[in-house]
Order: sequence, then C-alpha cells, then structure tokens
Amino acid sequence: MADPTSDPAAITRADSPESARPAADRVANTSADPTEPVQGGTWDGAAPAAGHRPADRRRITPARSRVAGVSILLASASPRRRELLGRLAVVPILRRPDVDESALPGEEPETQAARLARAKIDQTRARDGDLIIAADTLVVLDGTVLGKPRDAAHAAGMLGALSGRQHEVLTGLALQRSGTMDVIVERTEVTFRALTTAEITWYVRTGEPLDKAGAYGLQGAGAALVAGLVGSDTNVIGLPLAALVTRAALLDVHFLGG
Repeated sequence: MADPTSDPAAITRADSPESARPAADRVANTSADPTEPVQGGTWDGAAPAAGHRPADRRRITPARSRVAGVSILLASASPRRRELLGRLAVVPILRRPDVDESALPGEEPETQAARLARAKIDQTRARDGDLIIAADTLVVLDGTVLGKPRDAAHAAGMLGALSGRQHEVLTGLALQRSGTMDVIVERTEVTFRALTTAEITWYVRTGEPLDKAGAYGLQGAGAALVAGLVGSDTNVIGLPLAALVTRAALLDVHFLGG
C-alpha cells in the first residue's frame, strides 16, 4: 500500500477540524465515488453506505446479456426474476408475454404452473440459438392456489391461513433454445411461524404482500414470517437458480462457465 504521506491531498493540517476525527473515520479525498461499483462489474453484496468505502472491493463477473455468445431472453415482467438472474451476473433481454394465468377447470396446480411457463415461451420470439427463460410460480395451501391478494383485508386473510402451517411453492420453469423446449416444475415446502394478529397487521401495512402470490415475499420482510423451508429459496422468490443452471446446461448454455 502506498505511503499516504507521499500524497499531499491525503495530508490533513494539524489545525484543521478534520484532524480531530479518528483516522478510521476519515476518507481520503479522491475523485472516485466510493459507492460506485468496480468498472464493468457490480458490488459483491449490498452497496456501502454513502461516504464509506468498503474494506473489500471484490471484482465479480461483469453483467452480461449473453452467455458464451448466447443471448438470454426472460419472458417475464417480474422484477424479482430479473434480480435473481442478476445474481448470475446476467442482465436479460426482457420480453413481456400476455398470458391469461387463470387455472383451467379441474387443473392441478403442478399442471397449471408447467402450462403457463410453456405458454409464455410460446408467445416469445427469439433468434435461433437464443435461450428463452419463462417461469410461473404458484403458492399452494391444501391443494388450493393462493394468488395475489385483492386488497389489504384479503392479504391478512391469506397470511392468517398460512400462519403456523406448511404450504408448497411450485414454479413451472420452461427453457427453449433452437426449437428444443425443456419444462420442469420445482417444488419447495415452506413452513410459517405462528403469527400474531399484530404481526400480520404490521406486515400488511408495509404494502409488501399486495403484489405477491400468497401475500408474502421471501426476499423482503416476509422472510421473518418463515420458520423454515425444504428446497430452493430462489424458487419461492420466483426463479429456481440451481434448476435453471442445471437445465440450461442440457441446452448447452453454461451460466457458471462449465
């Protein structure tokens, strides 16, 4: 590390108010914004608080919309799925298929999840060789699909029904490349804590449940409602990353460089 005394800009006058601050609290006067990511990449973790430089600025794989020359298309308007792909350093090309997500008469939840993921693929145009990713996530309690709540009262009722019980989260995951489609359904078992009325009221007032299937978001404050789960946590959020990486490799797309 360079000697800071060799840089006049890093020297603080003894009579300056700045010199009274502990050295650990002083930030060198540089032109770079300490909250900006490393050039060509993103922060490996949460961005630092303004005015504080992190101890470790680790470079990670630069964000990309292509993986080994293959364009990645996400057939979804979900910001959560886009954010999950970001964990793989992928910024997908977005497509927003218009699919009626209602269940068909007598349709089982697993069949519904797979059908809807497939339908989103069918509505997405791509060039030969591109990889299209589509998913549909359902929260299922006692065989009944819990959609997004209509309003705050409906959200509170869903959370009360989930309280202290186990439910399933099913995600239909569909991938297509060069005319070959692969569809699976990933399953995660989620158990809620026994929630008090006050906890349900507090959570509903955050507004987080109102646009979430099952009225909770594992990626947010809803994680505090969950006692445990068996399976993929990213599946509950909306895109099972381990399954995605495994199935994409079968189509010769290797997200992790394999």
